[in-house]
Amino acid sequence: VGVGPSDSSVAIDYATGEVLLTGLADHIPPLALLPRLVVNTCDKQAICFAVWDSPQRPLLAPISGGMSCSESAHTLELVTARYTLHYKRRVEWTGGVTLSDFSCPVAQVARRGDGILFPGQYEISATSPSGDELSVAASRDGDIYIGSFAPVASCPPCRLVP
Repeated sequence: VGVGPSDSSVAIDYATGEVLLTGLADHIPPLALLPRLVVNTCDKQAICFAVWDSPQRPLLAPISGGMSCSESAHTLELVTARYTLHYKRRVEWTGGVTLSDFSCPVAQVARRGDGILFPGQYEISATSPSGDELSVAASRDGDIYIGSFAPVASCPPCRLVP
């Protein structure tokens, strides 16, 4: 714990305040449009997910891949050979967009930087091609990390997850 602000290029677990050790994880560099807020949360099974809040701008594809989408479940999957990113809409209202405004893109394939979802708050998780859960975390700079990592510290005591 330091007295100054944390490095915006690292991923931090919200509950413990710990810097996540993402050095061996796949790294997706940031796009030009950064989220307003990123919160990383790790569960008791040592799997982390990121909450990406972008209330004013559409969510952009961080990587290229195939897409499948479910409007009823408010989810989009971005599929690559190495992993699948799962985007799930989180809140009822953000930036004037409600869950009922959730709409799947027409395209079945996204290129890095394509707009894929309406502005909003999304939980981002990942699975391997075999279906195993992978951790996802993001830095305030917009870097995304996918792989096997979790905080070393355990809960409780921890902050409550938003």
